[in-house]
Amino acid sequence: MALNRTNITPIDDDGSDTYGTVFDAAWWEDVYDEIDAAIVGTKLDDFATPDDNTDLNVSTSRHGLTPKITGSDGHVLTKSGTAAVWSAPAGGGTPTEQTTTVTGNQDNFSLSASFTVLRCTGAAPVFRGFTIGGSAPTAGARVIIQCLGSTSAKVAHQDANSTAANRIICPSTNGQIVGVDGCIHLVYDGTTSRWRQSYVDPGAWLDYTSTSTITGWSSFTSGRKFIFYRQMGKRIDVAWHLEGTSNSTLTKFTLPFTSANIGTAFNFAGVASLHYDNGSYPATTGVVSCVNNTNVVDCFMSYAGAAWTASGTKIAEGQIVVEIT
Repeated sequence: MALNRTNITPIDDDGSDTYGTVFDAAWWEDVYDEIDAAIVGTKLDDFATPDDNTDLNVSTSRHGLTPKITGSDGHVLTKSGTAAVWSAPAGGGTPTEQTTTVTGNQDNFSLSASFTVLRCTGAAPVFRGFTIGGSAPTAGARVIIQCLGSTSAKVAHQDANSTAANRIICPSTNGQIVGVDGCIHLVYDGTTSRWRQSYVDPGAWLDYTSTSTITGWSSFTSGRKFIFYRQMGKRIDVAWHLEGTSNSTLTKFTLPFTSANIGTAFNFAGVASLHYDNGSYPATTGVVSCVNNTNVVDCFMSYAGAAWTASGTKIAEGQIVVEIT
């Protein structure tokens, strides 16, 4: 505050009952303190409830207010009943990274935030439902499941072992499985109160070699039996390379689709071509089929109507696409 000494009557400017132009800095310091205290005491409750004063604290500065907010970066003030809470934006904002080593079936698995990147490093986890911090998910919540272990990761379709509002809807009733470095993206649908599969990257091919049964072959060349598969929704691609001896014109192998991986429900037979070399004839193609509603793949191997020779190394390789329910 300044006075123009030339054209106004001196006033008592410092409350000391004396008149003049002396500026009392200490007195104005007290005035500023009282103003700051009044602002904090009367205005804070306009934007924070009493219950949240521990989360939204205000300290005074000489020229105004300096808010101090506890919580994580990127959180927003959200209404929760009659209270205001700091939380991650629903279905958006910066994702929270969460790592889990779980294996086997997981019911009502707790995600860290409403937008979570879930890093799975355990062997073959099967997620049958998700919560957000133990609470029911809200519309727009998202989770990206990354398979970083050495086997696979899977989400189950409408599994009754999880609470209804935490369950997952997949394109296939067999759920969705991915290999190493694959991922599954789920978005929560508030209308149906279910997670829904949005997209999938199947990752590396999954190996059935060690568990497959192949008929019509007497033996295999060491390290030369490979059967792989991968799933994208209702589609399964199966590829194989077999090398050994066979005395049959018809070779069958069974894909062990079980509830632990894909499931057993097929809804039509897939057909693809087969490349083979029977040791005596030039390499040619045969016919492959998958019998409807079974997981048996038939490879009809003959050349110009002739059976494979009784001896010698045989090579059969092919691929088939099968649709499941």
